[in-house]
Amino acid sequence: MRVNYEQIAKFVDIKKIWVLTTVDLVEMVKKELPEIDGCNYVVEPCRRNHGPAISMMMAKLVNVDPDEPFMIIQTDVIRNPESRFREMIMMADEVTQKTGCWLTAGKKMEGKIAGVDYVEVGNKKTYGEVNFWEIEKWLNRDIEKDIERAISNQKALIHATHLCWTPIKMIEVIKSHVPSWGRGIDKLMEAGENWEKVVKTVYKQMEHGSFEERVVSQLTEKGYVMEMTFEWWDLGTWESVADYNQKYFNNNNECDMVEIEAGGNYCRVEKGKKVAVVGMDNLIVVDTPEGLLVCKKEMSGRVGEVITKLEEKD
Repeated sequence: MRVNYEQIAKFVDIKKIWVLTTVDLVEMVKKELPEIDGCNYVVEPCRRNHGPAISMMMAKLVNVDPDEPFMIIQTDVIRNPESRFREMIMMADEVTQKTGCWLTAGKKMEGKIAGVDYVEVGNKKTYGEVNFWEIEKWLNRDIEKDIERAISNQKALIHATHLCWTPIKMIEVIKSHVPSWGRGIDKLMEAGENWEKVVKTVYKQMEHGSFEERVVSQLTEKGYVMEMTFEWWDLGTWESVADYNQKYFNNNNECDMVEIEAGGNYCRVEKGKKVAVVGMDNLIVVDTPEGLLVCKKEMSGRVGEVITKLEEKD
């Protein structure tokens, strides 16, 4: 998180950096990013997934400047080199202002990766050293045959967020695709100084859902996907965390692990606890006070489904 902030703050006015987080994390985030004014925090009072969360942020931004482009930047990602990341942000801002089109980012990867969405691309354009394509089709992670076809035709990019548009245009499409989010936006836009009080009531009434699934994948307005020319480590999956550790620290483990006829396993448990893996390869083992996760590395992108099922049980 701190690394992302320091990269962005070098060329973006701190007053224009906004933080979207949850009520259980906000104090930790504020300690990590003390430079950001408290007024620039938008806090989810309860977990409703990132669809309602981004809608809430749009309600805040539209009252600041409805026509100034924004970019959504995940903080669980490491991007290098910084210069190419900066170039992509500047390009996205300029293209959005000139064309009125929305943009997102994608990354070419070897082979198919489970648990992520793709975009199928069309005509190619170039801006500086950044390539971007017209978006032909959204490929949800469940449409495996279409993803494999697009990959074989060299027309597929992994969707890597970095969504860029203007608040007013984004609100228009949110309202058309998810009315309950739109109604929430309207009430929040009128909240004024009563924001915190209003959001506690309104946010619970906004439908739970994924922003990509409910809005981005449904967009019919012309859009482009930018190819990221920088190294992109999405640490939102345990497979990525394991790969990052292996590449930069030559260490695929963060615990005292014994492997017998096994290899490529990644383990993270509390200090002092020992783990043994026998006859199994490429596993993720993560032990926390809340629970234990064991999965294949290539399936770690589906951990979000576990969270959803646990929430349904509660």
